[in-house]
Amino acid sequence: MKIPNPKEKYEAQAHTFFHQRLQVLNKPQKQIIMERHLKKFDDEQKRQDDFAKAGDNYEKESRERRLAEMRAAQINKVQRNAGFMEEWLQKGVQDWSKNQQIKKDRERRDLEFEYKETDKYHQLALRKIDEASKEVNEGIE
Repeated sequence: MKIPNPKEKYEAQAHTFFHQRLQVLNKPQKQIIMERHLKKFDDEQKRQDDFAKAGDNYEKESRERRLAEMRAAQINKVQRNAGFMEEWLQKGVQDWSKNQQIKKDRERRDLEFEYKETDKYHQLALRKIDEASKEVNEGIE
């Protein structure tokens, strides 16, 4: 029996493996044609995706811009309200102090009036006592 030369088998197997690897690297013509045909559809898909992303970005930016405007308006409103409240509080304190001053002046005038009334009553009482004393003294004389 003849012993086969292992080198021939090895070379045939190596050739088969090389051919298979080469076939993997080279695309079949049908696939190349299909890719060329589908390329315009892929390009259109990319264009539409880019357009959709641009639209989403525009909507997102407009939403953020609206929110920023709303926040700015609310901050402005709060600041105006704070300023108004501060002015209102200052005016209230001024009015209160003015009212307190008026109240003190009125109470002082009332006390002066009462003092004058009491003084008049006291003078009248003293005059009546003096008159009564003079009358008694004149009656005794």
